[in-house]
Amino acid sequence: MSAPKLGHSPYAIFEDSQSPPGLYARQKWLNQGETETYRTDFAAAVAKLRYADRNPGSRSERINALKHVIEGQNDDGTWGRADNEWQTFLVVHALRKKGML
Repeated sequence: MSAPKLGHSPYAIFEDSQSPPGLYARQKWLNQGETETYRTDFAAAVAKLRYADRNPGSRSERINALKHVIEGQNDDGTWGRADNEWQTFLVVHALRKKGML
């Protein structure tokens, strides 16, 4: 028995997303990482990323932090090697507190 064909791509919801999870999906699943639109959206997301109110860090530090978050995500959408649910909660909670979600 073969798998049914989908009438709609489940990844389409991420096509214009500017959130970190959406940027991850666009880069990894939609292969948009080299497009100008992706680079612009990535830069906009980085501009929102802050380390702390007193020490927001340099632009390159914010870019590296967002890359670290995106590259650290597992293929199944979670973060961490052990206790993935807790690690994923911590990442999503931190992104939300920084206004990224």
